[in-house]
Amino acid sequence: GCTNNTCCNMSPGDYFVTITDASNCNYILPINMPQGQLPFADFNYTSMLNTYQFNNLSTPGNYVWMFGDGNVSTEINPVYTYSTDGTYTVCLTLFSCDTITHCTIIHVVGSNVSSIDLFKPFIVPNPANEYFELKLPDSKIVLMELYNSLMQKIDEKRIKDNSVIRTSDLAEGIYFVKLTNGTDSKIMKLIIRHQR
Repeated sequence: GCTNNTCCNMSPGDYFVTITDASNCNYILPINMPQGQLPFADFNYTSMLNTYQFNNLSTPGNYVWMFGDGNVSTEINPVYTYSTDGTYTVCLTLFSCDTITHCTIIHVVGSNVSSIDLFKPFIVPNPANEYFELKLPDSKIVLMELYNSLMQKIDEKRIKDNSVIRTSDLAEGIYFVKLTNGTDSKIMKLIIRHQR
């Protein structure tokens, strides 16, 4: 049916559209409506501890993500970090001709990333351009793993305080740095933005 200037749920076929301008003149336009894909909402995800990369598989439209903890996003493929372990219902709502919602339940484990926080590692600069430096105030040697936004590992090495990691050959975007010391882990978000 049609509302205002939008027509939805029309069958494939030939149509004529009449347009009336301000002078009350009519224009008739032929339109062929091809067999289209019915709108649907769907997604999948990858995770590392309590950080989730949600991948939108829906038909085109406008999107609202609800992460189940009161937070929302209108990004197409958001990356979200939960602050508390637990079970959450994540919903993606597609707004097109119809409003369609798809939900799934996730079980978050890993937000309490234990004693590695005691030495409070941090990244400088962040956003990074040609390199970033890892500051490990207690000078421990830890395993560093670098992941892209799809949670694919792209680098791994043992590092100590003030280790410099080159990023000039990496594409701009969001990355995750995972530091592991024995059984303790911490994940930090890294943004790479090359200066032009």
